[in-house]
Amino acid sequence: MIRIFQTYWIHLAAGVASLTALILFLLLVNDGNQVSGGHAESEIWNLDEQSEAPEQEYVSYTQLEEIVVDVKGAVQMPGVYTLEVGSRIDDAIRAAGGLTEKADSNQINFAMLLHDEMLIYAPEEGDESHASINMTNQLDSGLGSAQQSLVNINTATENELTTLNGIGPSKAASIISYREENGSFQTIEELTNVSGIGDKSFEKLKDEITVK
Repeated sequence: MIRIFQTYWIHLAAGVASLTALILFLLLVNDGNQVSGGHAESEIWNLDEQSEAPEQEYVSYTQLEEIVVDVKGAVQMPGVYTLEVGSRIDDAIRAAGGLTEKADSNQINFAMLLHDEMLIYAPEEGDESHASINMTNQLDSGLGSAQQSLVNINTATENELTTLNGIGPSKAASIISYREENGSFQTIEELTNVSGIGDKSFEKLKDEITVK
């Protein structure tokens, strides 16, 4: 009888332990689902919050981009002009009021594409200083900063001097000869002492030269 009682209590204790373990397992699973559900709900809320945020409007940089060019020579209104990207030489000349009667349109490539800081020179008939509307160093470098830099008349080579407004190979050679005979120029105004360069020629190029 005692053995039967002992066996009964052993089975009963085992059953209680199993039931307790099952209850604990179910409680743990339920808590895990609640935590996971909380994260999911939080993620859904964040997604909803992001979807309600105002959309940012993006504008392509190229749509806003402009270029600035300097138009000189035989045009009605020489000066600095702001044009749209993709503009051509023809657009720059139109912005400057068009060509003068003395302009040599045969030396101008009206279809050439412009770039920022470009120097555009429209030559007059008989002007030997520019074989085309763009100077050679502009085409080679493609850099506006180099195109716009001042030419040092004390150190410039003959080719560099011919990039100046109104200066051809003959006048460039005269400048170099004067420099070799008289030493360095002390002022840019001294350039008028060179044979073939008068006040009118000096006015055209004074903003393009330096002695330092």
